[in-house]
Amino acid sequence: MDGFISSLLVFRSVNFLDCSEVEHKIAKLNVIRKDLCKINKIKKQFDSVSCLHAIEHFGLGRYGDSINYDGWKIGLKNISSYVKKNGDLYISVPIGNTQAVYFNAHRIFHPKTILVELEANGFKLREFKVLDQHKKIRKINIFKRNDYDNCTAFYSFKKIY
Repeated sequence: MDGFISSLLVFRSVNFLDCSEVEHKIAKLNVIRKDLCKINKIKKQFDSVSCLHAIEHFGLGRYGDSINYDGWKIGLKNISSYVKKNGDLYISVPIGNTQAVYFNAHRIFHPKTILVELEANGFKLREFKVLDQHKKIRKINIFKRNDYDNCTAFYSFKKIY
């Protein structure tokens, strides 16, 4: 909250979803307690949704969420359902050449995994960038073979249906 969220609060209100209890006294911040690893009925949609450095933890029980191997997939589907048609979805996750799960820590995704899941849910990839091992941000072609180990992926999607 002290980084990205605080920057957003300067010019707009923010709905912040978290599976744990978040106490705050911050104007324009609406905290919604929800375990996104469980199927949720979505009541409201937004023009812009961000999930930065969170999906890799879903379903591993580290932050009070339920343990579920497919928690990331359920969570990603729930998050994507909050996006209005023609809305924007921003995702970041750690990526590698091989997918891996580190129990009670995080997952490493192959970069195409997130792409495939979101395309199946009506999204089109607009931009894909990687923060590489040397701390350089590079725009790369997700379909060409690259060395992804120890990288962070940043995806920008548009919901098309």
